[in-house]
Amino acid sequence: MEQAPSHRWTRWLEIGVFVPVALFYLLSLSMTAALGGSDSLGNSLSSSFAILSELVLWIGLGAFVTLTCRGAGLSVAMIAIGATLGLFGAYACLVAVGLLPEQEAARITLILVPPLVAAFGIWARLSADHPQRYRRLAVAGFALLGAGALAPALVEQQKWEAAAPERQAEQERLEAEYRRGEAEAAARIEGEFRALGPDSRLEQFFPHLGGDHDAEAIAKIRSARSRQADAVRLLDGGIELYEMFRMSEFGLEVEPELCRAFRAAVDRRIAGFDANDPNTFVLPIEAGGHLETFRWLHGGGCDMSSQARRVAAQLRAHPNADVQSDAVPFEAMATAPHTSSW
Repeated sequence: MEQAPSHRWTRWLEIGVFVPVALFYLLSLSMTAALGGSDSLGNSLSSSFAILSELVLWIGLGAFVTLTCRGAGLSVAMIAIGATLGLFGAYACLVAVGLLPEQEAARITLILVPPLVAAFGIWARLSADHPQRYRRLAVAGFALLGAGALAPALVEQQKWEAAAPERQAEQERLEAEYRRGEAEAAARIEGEFRALGPDSRLEQFFPHLGGDHDAEAIAKIRSARSRQADAVRLLDGGIELYEMFRMSEFGLEVEPELCRAFRAAVDRRIAGFDANDPNTFVLPIEAGGHLETFRWLHGGGCDMSSQARRVAAQLRAHPNADVQSDAVPFEAMATAPHTSSW
């Protein structure tokens, strides 16, 4: 006999719900398989997406089972068993996602429970004409299989909670070890700083600039005997320009060798600038950060007009208006009259 139109629409609706449920089941397996394979941020995002996929999967499963059980003639006890299986299944799968990848056995629940719940819905749809005795046996079988499928996640959850004191103790041990390491490093740095004196090299003071001993480090640099020769040596040796950011505070004399070495260091640094390559825009910005050193040298007789002109032109080529405005003092330096014998 031909099915009523409403029955056909119900059947198509069930199929329409089941297909995305199956896809989200496969997606959830894929998402949970990737857990723990990245850094902390990546793992956190993977876990969030895995939980989201599980939520969508179980919402779909709930809708599918509800549709298939409508009009199936299930007793209240059978419906209660099916609902319990679904609710505990959703809970256990979400717990399993939180336990992975440390408690790998919980993955069994993720693999087995959703197909079992879907099978319950399909069975309910197809068993409407079966004898009640057989239906009760089938529901009992689903209950037993469900208990077995739920067990791995729930057992692993108990193990995880039981191990909480050990994890806390390990965390405290690591934190204590970290604090001890920090204290040892601080003591070592303090010892190294206290050992610095008039015979120390200029670069030995650099790690202590900007820290707790900044003012004292500057004072020690000013008393270092080789600071003038060291500054020239470092600039000629290709030191990163930012290391000499506070050169004007080092108690150095503006003399020809220092002038030559700093001009050469600036030229090397800005030589790689390309107005068509945004990756090089940082070069004039870095050089522009040495404005005080430019002024100190320029005012002391070291003609910095050529370097100032090039830095200004490169800053003007930057698309950001604030960066362009940084060119103004360099343009003034490049065009102002300057008398120098070097």
